[in-house]
Amino acid sequence: MRAGRIVVTNYAIKAVDILLPELEKAFFDDRWQIRHSSVELVGSMMYQLVGINKRPEAEDEEAHEEATESQRAALVEVLGQERRDRILSALYIARQDISGIVRITAAQVFKTLVSNPQKVVREMLPTMTNMIVKNLASSDEERRQGSARTLGDIVRKFGQGTLSELLPVLQAGLRSHDAVHVQGICIALVEIMKSATKEGLENFQNTLCEAVKEALRHPNQDVQQAAAASFEVLQQQFPQKAIESIIPTLLRQLESESEAESETALVALREIMKGRSNARILGSLLPSLTTVPITPVNAKALSSLAEAGGSAIYPRLGFILQNLMDSLVVVKAPEWVEGLSLAFKTITLSVDEDEGLRIVLTTLATAVKVVHIILFINCSTKIPSAENLP
Repeated sequence: MRAGRIVVTNYAIKAVDILLPELEKAFFDDRWQIRHSSVELVGSMMYQLVGINKRPEAEDEEAHEEATESQRAALVEVLGQERRDRILSALYIARQDISGIVRITAAQVFKTLVSNPQKVVREMLPTMTNMIVKNLASSDEERRQGSARTLGDIVRKFGQGTLSELLPVLQAGLRSHDAVHVQGICIALVEIMKSATKEGLENFQNTLCEAVKEALRHPNQDVQQAAAASFEVLQQQFPQKAIESIIPTLLRQLESESEAESETALVALREIMKGRSNARILGSLLPSLTTVPITPVNAKALSSLAEAGGSAIYPRLGFILQNLMDSLVVVKAPEWVEGLSLAFKTITLSVDEDEGLRIVLTTLATAVKVVHIILFINCSTKIPSAENLP
């Protein structure tokens, strides 16, 4: 660390283009010691660039001076707007680091360089948002937690005005071809909805629903899992709006002639059904999926939802099985019959609790009684039974 301070002291102005990129990379290192050193050295470099006589590690509060307006303006002139935004965004995120010493050092540096946090945060919001999204999709837990805290801090401190600028940036990012980036956006949406009040989110219902819907229709399954988590939180805030805005679109996509699009919608519905609110979602899905005769696509969807929904499907299990059997009676095409039979088998085998088994057995027993009655009538009237039985 001492060697780093000497290098920064001697070459901060002459070699800023060489030193700064390397220090930027270390801002989000897995080791807190590296993150702390990076924050401290970047602080020292910024102070030298604008002419502040101060060290980030100094403990004497009287030795601390804040940058003047002219010095803050000089920072933009020396670094350029884009690089300044990156440095200050990284410092702002570091203020929520898991490590206490990193938080304290970053807060000191940021406070020295920034006099009006609200104004500066809004100016660099697109840059900071992209940085946060990237961190949220990281495999490093500390990195994710620090960025999630930062996002919550922004929403709580700066409120609705920030949401109007933050959400469009996130929504635009959903069109990225980088699945990891889109996954990070889904996590960001969860953090925003958890941090903001319901009243604060009221004016952004449509934007949130559109963003979650677009993420659910992403072809990458990891993205869909993250999107399903954001759907769960969205539904807690606006239950009816979330279901009415998103579920019908997925059902229409399920009927798409494109096998890839249909499969994407099916995976999305299956991921949604893994949430805690799956019973309410089932109520909106079943009327369109169980219309007799049930199509092979809908039969496949029913089997997937039954596997994902677990016990939540039990109150409607008998109805589903009965409609599948009714469809088997009227359908003649071999491929169609095969699809219905496979769905029936998958649903019954997915039941592993006493309550569900009782429903399955009761439904099958009722069907057997009906078959016996039909056989008896056919035998009594000498009417061939082949046309009456599945």
